[in-house]
Amino acid sequence: MTLLIGCRNENMRADPNPDEKYTVTSDLYTFHADSEKYQEVNVRRAQENLCNFSWEILNVSREGNILIVDISRPKDCDVTYEIIWDGAIMESYPMMANIFLNAVSESCSDQHETITDELVIDLEGSFKDIPKSTLDNTSFTIRDVCSLTGVQCVDDCNVAVSN
Repeated sequence: MTLLIGCRNENMRADPNPDEKYTVTSDLYTFHADSEKYQEVNVRRAQENLCNFSWEILNVSREGNILIVDISRPKDCDVTYEIIWDGAIMESYPMMANIFLNAVSESCSDQHETITDELVIDLEGSFKDIPKSTLDNTSFTIRDVCSLTGVQCVDDCNVAVSN
């Protein structure tokens, strides 16, 4: 005799809803909640023609509702950043959300001299309609669009990236 038992969690957000697209704009970055844009970046990630200058994630830290990403980039460039989320929070322990980070510039090229930008991301302001209790218990993986590097931030974290 075989007995099959199944469970279903109606509140699970593991599958993103493509209809829930929105954008949040800050001084240095634009946050996109867009599963199609996320999938496009995921397919093209780390391809040579995707990134026209070198930049890298130096450090990721989180304290409560604030996620901070330090990025090294060429000095004499006007750079803005895109943060791209597919709308999914994986119901694991701890809960996880993956985001892509992309540096965007029209006329930037590699240089020897670099500076560091600090992105200060308000999680509640960016991850709209996600309860604070869920965000408090969600860990984040910040994935670099130009490489296969990903930085995992579990709980309150301070993660220095070594190359």
